[in-house]
Amino acid sequence: MANRPLAQPTVTNSVMPDDQKAEMWQTGAKFAAGGAELATQAAEKADLAKINNFSADAKLQMLQAQQQWKSDNQSDPMNNESISKLNDTLSKITGQYDNQIS
Repeated sequence: MANRPLAQPTVTNSVMPDDQKAEMWQTGAKFAAGGAELATQAAEKADLAKINNFSADAKLQMLQAQQQWKSDNQSDPMNNESISKLNDTLSKITGQYDNQIS
Protein backbone atom coordinates (compact mmCIF):
# COMPACT_ATOMS: atom_id res chain seq x y z
CA MET A 1 0.00 0.00 0.00
CA ALA A 2 1.06 3.48 -0.77
CA ASN A 3 1.60 5.90 2.05
CA ARG A 4 -0.24 9.16 1.64
CA PRO A 5 0.00 12.22 3.83
CA LEU A 6 -3.08 12.73 5.99
CA ALA A 7 -5.11 15.89 5.55
CA GLN A 8 -4.33 18.45 8.19
CA PRO A 9 -6.97 20.98 9.24
CA THR A 10 -5.90 24.55 8.78
CA VAL A 11 -7.37 27.64 10.32
CA THR A 12 -7.10 30.99 8.69
CA ASN A 13 -7.78 34.21 10.48
CA SER A 14 -8.87 37.20 8.52
CA VAL A 15 -8.97 40.72 9.75
CA MET A 16 -11.86 42.86 8.64
CA PRO A 17 -11.04 46.48 7.98
CA ASP A 18 -12.76 48.98 10.25
CA ASP A 19 -14.81 50.53 7.43
CA GLN A 20 -16.38 47.13 6.69
CA LYS A 21 -17.15 46.46 10.36
CA ALA A 22 -19.49 49.44 10.48
CA GLU A 23 -21.28 48.19 7.37
CA MET A 24 -21.54 44.72 8.91
CA TRP A 25 -23.15 46.12 12.08
CA GLN A 26 -25.57 48.22 10.04
CA THR A 27 -26.60 45.17 8.02
CA GLY A 28 -27.13 43.19 11.21
CA ALA A 29 -29.27 45.99 12.65
CA LYS A 30 -31.39 46.02 9.47
CA PHE A 31 -31.96 42.27 9.74
CA ALA A 32 -32.91 42.60 13.42
CA ALA A 33 -35.38 45.40 12.64
CA GLY A 34 -36.88 43.36 9.81
CA GLY A 35 -37.27 40.35 12.10
CA ALA A 36 -39.00 42.46 14.73
CA GLU A 37 -41.35 43.85 12.10
CA LEU A 38 -42.18 40.34 10.87
CA ALA A 39 -42.88 39.22 14.43
CA THR A 40 -45.20 42.19 14.95
CA GLN A 41 -47.05 41.46 11.71
CA ALA A 42 -47.44 37.81 12.68
CA ALA A 43 -48.87 38.79 16.08
CA GLU A 44 -51.30 41.21 14.43
CA LYS A 45 -52.47 38.51 12.00
CA ALA A 46 -52.94 36.05 14.86
CA ASP A 47 -54.99 38.63 16.79
CA LEU A 48 -57.10 39.36 13.70
CA ALA A 49 -57.80 35.64 13.29
CA LYS A 50 -58.78 35.42 16.97
CA ILE A 51 -61.06 38.44 16.61
CA ASN A 52 -62.77 36.88 13.59
CA ASN A 53 -63.25 33.55 15.37
CA PHE A 54 -64.47 35.14 18.60
CA SER A 55 -66.78 37.46 16.68
CA ALA A 56 -68.40 34.59 14.82
CA ASP A 57 -68.77 32.59 18.04
CA ALA A 58 -70.23 35.57 19.91
CA LYS A 59 -72.71 36.28 17.10
CA LEU A 60 -73.91 32.68 17.20
CA GLN A 61 -74.32 32.75 20.98
CA MET A 62 -76.14 36.09 20.80
CA LEU A 63 -78.52 34.80 18.13
CA GLN A 64 -79.27 31.75 20.25
CA ALA A 65 -79.93 33.94 23.30
CA GLN A 66 -82.21 36.24 21.29
CA GLN A 67 -84.16 33.32 19.85
CA GLN A 68 -84.58 31.84 23.31
CA TRP A 69 -85.71 35.23 24.63
CA LYS A 70 -88.23 35.61 21.78
CA SER A 71 -89.76 32.21 22.42
CA ASP A 72 -89.87 32.79 26.20
CA ASN A 73 -91.44 36.26 25.92
CA GLN A 74 -93.95 35.95 23.10
CA SER A 75 -96.80 36.93 25.36
CA ASP A 76 -95.11 40.07 26.74
CA PRO A 77 -92.14 41.19 24.60
CA MET A 78 -91.92 44.62 26.26
CA ASN A 79 -91.38 43.28 29.78
CA ASN A 80 -88.57 45.40 31.24
CA GLU A 81 -87.30 42.60 33.47
CA SER A 82 -86.91 40.18 30.58
CA ILE A 83 -85.26 42.85 28.44
CA SER A 84 -82.70 43.60 31.17
CA LYS A 85 -81.99 39.85 31.53
CA LEU A 86 -81.42 39.64 27.79
CA ASN A 87 -79.06 42.63 27.93
CA ASP A 88 -77.16 41.01 30.82
CA THR A 89 -76.85 37.77 28.85
CA LEU A 90 -75.56 39.64 25.80
CA SER A 91 -73.04 41.54 27.95
CA LYS A 92 -71.77 38.28 29.42
CA ILE A 93 -71.35 36.82 25.95
CA THR A 94 -69.28 39.75 24.73
CA GLY A 95 -67.40 40.03 28.03
CA GLN A 96 -66.07 36.48 27.91
CA TYR A 97 -63.61 37.47 25.15
CA ASP A 98 -62.15 40.56 26.86
CA ASN A 99 -58.85 39.03 28.03
CA GLN A 100 -58.22 36.69 25.13
CA ILE A 101 -56.84 39.22 22.65
CA SER A 102 -53.60 41.11 23.16
